[in-house]
Amino acid sequence: MICQEDLTPPRDVVNPEYNPSRTKVNWTIQEVPQGDGTQGQIAEVKHFRVLHLHGNDSHARFLTSAKPGHYAITIALDIQSSPALSDTDQQKLHNDGIGWLRVALGTLHDKKAFFTGRYREDTFDSISMTEESLPHKLLKDYWWDVIRIPIGQSVMQIQSDVVLSVEGSYAFGTDLGLIMQWSGVATFQNSHDAVTRLAVIHIRLDDLLEYDEPLVRAPPPTTSPTKPQTLSQSQPETTDADEEDSDGDDLSVEDWIQALSQIQQEVQDAQQRDTLEAILMQRLQQEEQERQEAVISALYLKAALQHHAREQEEKRKQEQALRLLQLLGLYYR
Repeated sequence: MICQEDLTPPRDVVNPEYNPSRTKVNWTIQEVPQGDGTQGQIAEVKHFRVLHLHGNDSHARFLTSAKPGHYAITIALDIQSSPALSDTDQQKLHNDGIGWLRVALGTLHDKKAFFTGRYREDTFDSISMTEESLPHKLLKDYWWDVIRIPIGQSVMQIQSDVVLSVEGSYAFGTDLGLIMQWSGVATFQNSHDAVTRLAVIHIRLDDLLEYDEPLVRAPPPTTSPTKPQTLSQSQPETTDADEEDSDGDDLSVEDWIQALSQIQQEVQDAQQRDTLEAILMQRLQQEEQERQEAVISALYLKAALQHHAREQEEKRKQEQALRLLQLLGLYYR
């Protein structure tokens, strides 16, 4: 698990605190207490770097590390929308999205360039990349994904659909770079405040080779959608003649029986609808679980095959070295 305190930002020249005119804030440090501090204990305070996403295309970088392994990745982000958004703005952003976010994690081409290099910002609206894209310039072996930034969702999880293979020393670990880019982000017309802010909560790395069985991820918790209200049938309009007839005549037994039958039928129809909805929901959840299990099984198999191929390659190189020594007369069985 890589937490916020394990992420090291580069030099301020790469990710400055303010824009050149010092009218907009690019990032702030937010203190978040951990625990309630009861029983005389002092609550621990963690510091989160909160990124302010403005209308111009930009990015942030962080350096971290991990031990060698074949990892499935889950990145948890905290998203905060500006309280200055009106109901109309929120509805529009709910339909169109706030903007695009590209997240990339991988090994580095050059650590110094990652910390100090300055590059042209990318403009993007899809998952495709080119050789001029920033992650391709800074990262060697990496995974990336592109999503629309939602509104009204405080915590978002981004899960990889491939395995990130990290090689290196178990004693010292391997440097990893996290790049977060945003493009086409909505902005206020008459304010320097950011429409949205986000911070990395944690990065979870699951080494697939450490599991005896394929890893199956549970989907992130979501709020159940509100069940639509069922409107009752409208009663037929009553004319003056009907009112006069109803005043003078009482309901017959047949009318009561018909009314009770109609109510009973409506109750049965509602029960059948609820049962059908429950069956459909269960079927959808089962299909989603099967799909996730199939994806993770494929990732697990791919990682195992890569590990086996690497072992075979090492064995082949050793045999070639022994044969060379035998030809040189430096080794005898």
